[in-house]
Amino acid sequence: MASDMNQQDTVDSDKLSDIISWSDTSFELDEPFDEVIPIFFTNSLRDACRIAFDSATIDQRRPVLVYISNDSSELEDSFYSTMCCSSNIVAYLNMNYVIWPWKFMGETADTLDKIWQDLFSTSFSDNFSSEEFPLLIGITRLFEYRKNGEITSEYQFDLLVKNNILTHTQLVVDTDNLFDELYNYKEKCEKIELDLSFDFVEKTRLCWDIIYETAQYLPLNDSISAFSINVLSMLKKSQFRFQLSDPNDSIVKMIRPKIESEKVVSLHLDKNQLNSMSNFILLSKLQHITSITLVNPINFKDYSKEYAKCFPKLICFSIYYDRELNYREFEELLILLPGCIRQFKIHCTEILDTRYYTSPFYYFYDKILKIESFLLHTGHGCLPLKNESRKDNDSYILMRRTSWVRIIKNIQYFYFHINDRNIELFWNVNRWIALVHECSKLKKIVLQISQNTYHGRQFLIDKAKEIQLKLRAIRETIVFRIQFL
Repeated sequence: MASDMNQQDTVDSDKLSDIISWSDTSFELDEPFDEVIPIFFTNSLRDACRIAFDSATIDQRRPVLVYISNDSSELEDSFYSTMCCSSNIVAYLNMNYVIWPWKFMGETADTLDKIWQDLFSTSFSDNFSSEEFPLLIGITRLFEYRKNGEITSEYQFDLLVKNNILTHTQLVVDTDNLFDELYNYKEKCEKIELDLSFDFVEKTRLCWDIIYETAQYLPLNDSISAFSINVLSMLKKSQFRFQLSDPNDSIVKMIRPKIESEKVVSLHLDKNQLNSMSNFILLSKLQHITSITLVNPINFKDYSKEYAKCFPKLICFSIYYDRELNYREFEELLILLPGCIRQFKIHCTEILDTRYYTSPFYYFYDKILKIESFLLHTGHGCLPLKNESRKDNDSYILMRRTSWVRIIKNIQYFYFHINDRNIELFWNVNRWIALVHECSKLKKIVLQISQNTYHGRQFLIDKAKEIQLKLRAIRETIVFRIQFL
């Protein structure tokens, strides 16, 4: 089999043609099922990507499916039988994917690293373990832009299967769930292609001045998606500071030569972004990050110490959960918090009260002494305790909330997002007086509440003024404020 590799590939074509030859008897089907066999693309991976997305018609474009096999894997035969011996799956793959195979052996590892580095700016071995075979990896496009008069694409990859397990559902692969996974990934690819086909600048005919003003309010990669990569040359001349949202290797590779690293100061990361050292190594190239937001983080305990090491200028840390937290989890977050943090924000649906557990404050005392600004955002208020009077509940809830702030001795700003249905809990002026006494540097207390409040707006403002008046008898510069969101 001859391999006609693109000149952009950085591997030896003769060597590659031998490696990815699928004529070996170990991968041949003795008898094709229903005379349907998978069609493998045997040229370079870059050529596979070019052909997959080359059609002028969106519905003719297809994702690339990389199949990494290893004869030494005990799961290889089972997975191969599921994928390649099902006539439904094979027919669907042949019609909707470009399949690029690779037989992984010790002598092919360096070659695969070079191929991956060339296409994604990261090595294969930094992202995958030799113990995870067989692997099924999907490739879609990330961006497209004009370079020397021609359209150039950047690509991204997603791990679909490892060790015969679907990564999305953690189910053992069978013909039904594998077909569903392939179908869903093809749908995802079509959506990406539809998004890329929309030329915002051409369709809206907005002038670049308006685009320039709009881009400063978007994450940098969203600006590229909306306005094309051409927006980077304009933003490079600006004084704006930018956020990156869920960046991958290709995005970082694309941005770094075009935007000064000191302009990228914020990261917004979902649960899958910082769960390996390779991801930390990649993002640590952005040395001017001062703020990080994590959404539903996983493995935070395993990697909490790496944030301060990789981001030396980090001072602001925000964590979002789309679920409730109990106080034990809350305290553990404080224990794990990087010691460099000055601003700390927690967002969750509810705080569940668990009186039976409290960590000794000395576990995290040195860290909380450095916090100057703290925001607690609970989307649906606090669940009441069972088998106790409502009055005792309310008093205890406010006491527990303010107790967290009272131990942060150097705090200057406290922001508390509350639900309108239990705002009465926060009119206990004695609790706020105790807080002001305990925190000598406290300058401002802000209760954030929705605009659509059951209580009258003026009523809430007047209540805040009453509390502020009493607090100023202790410290005349203190601010107690209601903020309507």
